[in-house]
Amino acid sequence: MDFSLYHRAIFMILCFTIYQGIWSQSMGPIHVYYEKKVDKLIDTTESGKTKSTISKFNQIVSEDVKNLMYVLRIGEDCALFHEQKSLIIGSSKNVMRNFTSSYGGTAGTFYINQKDSVYLNMREFSGAQFKVQISPKQWELHPEEQKYIGDYKCIKATTMDTIANPKGVFTSDVVAWFSPELPGLYGPAGYFGLPGLILELQNGKISLEAKEIVFDATIDSQFEIEKQKGMIVTERQYDSIVEKKAKEFFKISEF
Repeated sequence: MDFSLYHRAIFMILCFTIYQGIWSQSMGPIHVYYEKKVDKLIDTTESGKTKSTISKFNQIVSEDVKNLMYVLRIGEDCALFHEQKSLIIGSSKNVMRNFTSSYGGTAGTFYINQKDSVYLNMREFSGAQFKVQISPKQWELHPEEQKYIGDYKCIKATTMDTIANPKGVFTSDVVAWFSPELPGLYGPAGYFGLPGLILELQNGKISLEAKEIVFDATIDSQFEIEKQKGMIVTERQYDSIVEKKAKEFFKISEF
């Protein structure tokens, strides 16, 4: 079926209407639990002498990710997404666990407030707390592509991630499957803004798939994010801070 831009716009409006109706009838907060899978590991093609080390590193990540679970906590006006701590036990694994937990863009806690247009990724780096401002994605809907995830009919949507690092600027395709049958406008790891809850997402490095949805009016839906410590920075400012610290680290390592 061929969907023109006009029909896509009409479809979006209908989805939002359905969403609002469902939310008004919902019993309260929702918790969505996601499993994470690694789709692309660190490339060892040009690793040279470190190839075996990186290969072992990749193997550990592939195993540790099986022990991770993330939760999206949805209230009436906002949502939080973060890792459920902690399923990997042992202080000797802390460094690897932190890397595995953050790999693919899932580091820290994501706070999405649609009502006030506040979108933050709260992260810790080098002993400091940051509230990184994140931008909503520009989604393209594909109503002709649908599938069921569990009991819910889902629709495909796509967007692009842009990543800048010392090697250049890179883009990667992002695919989301959202259900207009579920309230939310939310999704995992800072991906949001679709007319329904994102139940599955692939961003080129990882996949996040909803495994359980809990509707419970008794669960806490109050998120006092504003009271948490942390410097508010843009994504570009945060990347500059990380890059500067990395250069300092490698400079010290040369001695």
